[in-house]
Amino acid sequence: MISIGEQTIVQIFDKIYKRILTLSAPAVIRYINGLFHKDYPLDSRIGYHWTENIKDNLDKTISDNFLSINETDKFHSEVQIDSDSTIIIRIFEYGFQDALKYKIVDRKQITLKFPEQKIIFLEHRRKSPESVSMVIIFPDKSRHAYTVPVMNFLSYSIDELDRLNLIILIPLYLLKLRKEVIMNKKTIMSVPVRAN
Repeated sequence: MISIGEQTIVQIFDKIYKRILTLSAPAVIRYINGLFHKDYPLDSRIGYHWTENIKDNLDKTISDNFLSINETDKFHSEVQIDSDSTIIIRIFEYGFQDALKYKIVDRKQITLKFPEQKIIFLEHRRKSPESVSMVIIFPDKSRHAYTVPVMNFLSYSIDELDRLNLIILIPLYLLKLRKEVIMNKKTIMSVPVRAN
């Protein structure tokens, strides 16, 4: 029997996700419209901004995708296998790195514009949150909440995904089958074997 590690599973679904976002421009526009509640015409221009950032310690970070629509609005969606609440730190970092790259500098201030962001939990628990957030406290004691909405993917039926213009995500629905296989495997492993 071939054993596939959890990290390999994560990478497979990450690659599937990135690939499906390049297959059909109208489907990607529908996806952005559905995920972010927008209404872009299907002939809108898509800009792909696959990102790879190098931190000061030379670690490399790669975000799933940044898409721009009509060169004005930018969107970032990140897929995550489970409902890891610490993902908000990575999402903030990806948004900050992108905002820094496209900063607006004038004589009086620097403006950093974050993209609209959403996290898609591909597998989740029953009580997975509708959003994840963190609080940033500055030296002047001001507190700022940074909140990103969440989509708990397997909570949606195929019909709902279609109605919400998110049908492009159907290949990721294989995760539902993966959960069932794992549950069945546990059941089979717990059944005692009788000797003949």
